[in-house]
Amino acid sequence: MKFTPKTLDAYKLMHEGILSLARAERNGIYCDVDYCKGMIKHLDRQMSRMESKLKDSEFITKWRQQYGQKFNMGSNTQLADMLYNVMGLEPTAYTAKGNPSTDADALSSIDIPEIQDMLRIKELEKAKTTYLEGFLREQVDGVIHTNFNLHLARSYRPSTDSPNLANVPVRNPEIKQIVRNAIKARPGHKLVCADFKGIEVGVGCPYHQDKNMITYVSDKSTDMHRDAAKDCFIISPEMWSGIVAEDKKNKTTYAKDIRQEAKGDFVFSQFYGDWYKSCAGSMWQASFALMVSAEQTLNQHLHKQGIKNLEKFEQHIQKCENILWNERHPDYTKWKKNWLITYEKNGYFDTLTGFRCSGVMDRKRVCNYPIQGSAFHIMLQCIIWLDEIMLKEGWDSRICNQIYDDIMVDCHPDEEQLVKDTMNHLMTTRIKEHWQWINVPLEVEFEQTGIDQSWYHKH
Repeated sequence: MKFTPKTLDAYKLMHEGILSLARAERNGIYCDVDYCKGMIKHLDRQMSRMESKLKDSEFITKWRQQYGQKFNMGSNTQLADMLYNVMGLEPTAYTAKGNPSTDADALSSIDIPEIQDMLRIKELEKAKTTYLEGFLREQVDGVIHTNFNLHLARSYRPSTDSPNLANVPVRNPEIKQIVRNAIKARPGHKLVCADFKGIEVGVGCPYHQDKNMITYVSDKSTDMHRDAAKDCFIISPEMWSGIVAEDKKNKTTYAKDIRQEAKGDFVFSQFYGDWYKSCAGSMWQASFALMVSAEQTLNQHLHKQGIKNLEKFEQHIQKCENILWNERHPDYTKWKKNWLITYEKNGYFDTLTGFRCSGVMDRKRVCNYPIQGSAFHIMLQCIIWLDEIMLKEGWDSRICNQIYDDIMVDCHPDEEQLVKDTMNHLMTTRIKEHWQWINVPLEVEFEQTGIDQSWYHKH
């Protein structure tokens, strides 16, 4: 591989990034050791009570009678048989092999108290063993020094371990609170987080140059996730306005939750290479819990539109998939085809940030890696600049964590505005001057805790 100015810049970025993240590792992030120890004891007592109650329940008694000596409460095969064959429940999701699913998402919609108790015990056990006990195992004098790795992912993205703070739960409010309450800034400080808003969607634009996507990213009056939600859930503009109005009136989140569901399980899933059947399964399952009004679920609304089962919903989402790729984003579709052809011809591709990805990759990786890698490189360059400024100017604030598109700073209260102004300038202005191929605006969202508050309290 011949060295060019771009590949030399890529090497410098990686080298300087390793040094900046090494300092973040050394800084570490504070762990409330007493809280972790106390919460572990509390969870043990709570799970013990739930397990005792569960063993004597009606559902488990029937299960034990069904299997006799072969009864195994940890067997997903037996659980699936009990739910879908013995009790005749309709599956809300299927595995890749076509079997009824018993994962957490599938079971969460089943209205059987024992099933919900089993799920909660699993979640509490994971919060205890994977996270709280993991934090205690890794902390030194109340400080966790997470490893930040730049040398493992083939996409040149980062990974973290010991512990992996990027994998802390957020979907379950109870588990999120249990785990995040263990992490905080130094005494007298607060955590300040700067997050690139929609960075991977934005960084995709310099690659595929899709006109409609550029409009979506650049024009705040447009919203690709709202439009996808209307398509997927057959919601007219008038009905959407009503959902938003009721959302505000009742201080609930009907419209926001429906939009978020379309964003995660359709738009982003499709962008990352998923297909309509998988997307439909996830959204159909979610439709039982989401509401379009105080009296009507999203699934009930779909029934009124003639979508009465998963099979019909799959057929509908297939049409939505065609709208997304062939009507709404044809330039993106064309780029994916041409990018794949070029990779198959050369055996590699070069990113806009100067990195070369080579070797055997499937279609998803070929189209995802350049966007994911470049998005992180934008973040990494900003981390390097921020670290340099902090060292040069002798700030008391310091970088303590990095998660995907988010920089976390252990911030002295007197420096909060300086920290925010500096990060905003680096992440929205200086980076576009540095890499002029960025062809859409970049936006930053800030969150912070109060002084001495935990990570859970950021807002």
